[in-house]
Amino acid sequence: MHGIYNWRFDVKKYLDLFHYHARTPSTMWEVIGIIAAACCTGGLIPQIIRGIRTKSLNDVSPWLLGLLLLGTTLWFLYGLHLGDKIIMGANVMSFLMAAIILYLRVKYQTVRERQIKSIKRVIKRPGDLNQQVTNRDLR
Repeated sequence: MHGIYNWRFDVKKYLDLFHYHARTPSTMWEVIGIIAAACCTGGLIPQIIRGIRTKSLNDVSPWLLGLLLLGTTLWFLYGLHLGDKIIMGANVMSFLMAAIILYLRVKYQTVRERQIKSIKRVIKRPGDLNQQVTNRDLR
């Protein structure tokens, strides 16, 4: 009988220990928060890589990026109010990544527009040259 009592006592002891740790801020919920933050923040990395490789981010809505920047700013302020480093850190990283995507989108769009203007100028020139040659031939 004594061995069974000790077994029950040990189970109760371990359950109490688990419940104690589950209530402390530096346990399971912090781990879940860190994993969630890593997933949400890391979700922007493939878009940055794809944008750098293709030199185009025209398919990313500027509204999405603007709202993401606003949302991460508000989440950061909320985390600051709570004193939650996980919320603050995750949203600073998300803000920086969204800002990088927005910067690359504007940069590549500007470069592309300059290239299109220069191509249009080149296309107009051969037409002008052909007209000059034709006019000389007609004289």
